[in-house]
Amino acid sequence: MALCSLLVMPTDARAAIGFAFDHDQLHRDMTTAIGPPSQPRLLDPATVQDASARAGYWHFNHQNGHDDFNLALFGTPLNQNMADSNLMEPASLAWWTFVNHQEHFLINQIP
Repeated sequence: MALCSLLVMPTDARAAIGFAFDHDQLHRDMTTAIGPPSQPRLLDPATVQDASARAGYWHFNHQNGHDDFNLALFGTPLNQNMADSNLMEPASLAWWTFVNHQEHFLINQIP
């Protein structure tokens, strides 16, 4: 998955499945780079309930993946809590999309 596609949120169900799969693959690549995660997790496609639930199951797994990698790489989480986002609200979705992309971009700059 090209990182630029993390900046384009899917607008239909088919695209959402592709986005979720590619995003999960990026997280698996991150996990492979640092070793076992603090807990096993999968980023299954977020349901509408997951997307709108602040600190829901999907958000929790996603945030922990970022925290694990940032802790291994930088010694600290980057303090950008994406778990409290409501992806059904346009402003919250725009912030989440940018922060998610930003962290994936930083991670992919490390040789």
